[in-house]
Amino acid sequence: MNSTGEYILAKWVQIYAQQGVDVKLIIGEFYGDFYTWVNLFSMLIQLLLVSRIFQWIHIHGAILILPFVAFLGYGLATFIPMFTLFKLIKIAENSIDYSLQNTARHALFLPLNQQQIFEGKTVIDALCWRLGDLAHVVIIFIGLKVFKLDHYEFAAVNLVISLFWIILAFNLARKHKQLVNEHA
Repeated sequence: MNSTGEYILAKWVQIYAQQGVDVKLIIGEFYGDFYTWVNLFSMLIQLLLVSRIFQWIHIHGAILILPFVAFLGYGLATFIPMFTLFKLIKIAENSIDYSLQNTARHALFLPLNQQQIFEGKTVIDALCWRLGDLAHVVIIFIGLKVFKLDHYEFAAVNLVISLFWIILAFNLARKHKQLVNEHA
């Protein structure tokens, strides 16, 4: 889903940059500014919020935050397709993904034994991430070639995917809570 969001952003940046004189300079300045904000907010979330979120709603609650942020963000992008709004949505999504979600994803392995951690992380890191990349390519290809979607219409696709993500996150949170209770 994040990769599809990056595709949407890249298309919007390209259109935005073509309105200026030096397209490469505008694109470079945009992404320099964009990743400055993403990194700043990622750092602040990591330093100030992650441990508190884990204390307040635990890991199984923390993994629900990004799917809901994505649902809200892509919902806004679907019904209010504005470049500046989408930039803010992607800054929030990437910042939460790089800090809170990444930490929570790794913390999900804590109640497992060493063998389960080794096997689980190997499968996830080697196979699941690549399947996600492949799914992104398929979604973009089918969206462009079959449905003739414009870049901003992919936000509606991500909105639907985020609903499935929320369901998956709830199930994962429930399972994680069971594992933690079993080990307690």
